[in-house]
Amino acid sequence: MSPRGRMRSPDLVIACGLAVAGLLVSIADPGSWLQGAVLAPLVLVVPGYAIAAALFPPASIRSLDRVVYSFVFSLSAASLGGLGLQLALDLDRVIWLALLVSITVAASAVAQSRRATPSIQQIGIPRARRLPRSPLWAIAFLAALTITAGAIAVATGGVHEQQGRQRFASLWALPGETETGAAWIKTGVWNHGGPARFKLEISGGGEAIFSRRIRLGPNERWSAKLRPAVPPDAEVLTVTLKHGSRSYRSLELSVGEAE
Repeated sequence: MSPRGRMRSPDLVIACGLAVAGLLVSIADPGSWLQGAVLAPLVLVVPGYAIAAALFPPASIRSLDRVVYSFVFSLSAASLGGLGLQLALDLDRVIWLALLVSITVAASAVAQSRRATPSIQQIGIPRARRLPRSPLWAIAFLAALTITAGAIAVATGGVHEQQGRQRFASLWALPGETETGAAWIKTGVWNHGGPARFKLEISGGGEAIFSRRIRLGPNERWSAKLRPAVPPDAEVLTVTLKHGSRSYRSLELSVGEAE
């Protein structure tokens, strides 16, 4: 076989093509059966196949053994890669799939390099090697599945924790007055994120005239009809919602509107 012929590896080209296609489909997010059909090889087969190709040159192991290796290595790359990303960064589907694509491309490059320059050991192998016939292979296979399940659980827990830390709330206020002419403000807070503690403050004329701490759960609302003591020289009332020591939302009401 010529050097040019040895450089041809259509299986590695297909593996890299499937990996890139899975990433592009994930970014497009069509939300149909097509997305699942394209992503399944990227997560379950492609990275492991490239890793197995880098570790075991052609004819060094049986085809059935290569299939098993591809599945186990893919699970390991997906689970351990996702776990590593979760520990270093906020887990994101696109970043996770990009990691799998990188693993596929890198392993394919190593496999192609080994195929282009066959070693003496590879040339001297008279027949394909076989997986060990012992319970150790079954134990290793179950261990890979266990690691995968544990990594997915940890990564999923990290996603839920990240979502729980998100803060997004809306603030509103309406002015009015009673039949006796006393000013009132009806204000409310709607928490759209995880459980959070807020502090509602109303100020006017350069001084704080009202303060209340509020604790809201996910998608919980709070509202109240308040009658703050408006200073005589106040022209504008400022309603401020704070999260911790930071002003999170604020709005202004003309004193003429509230009186």
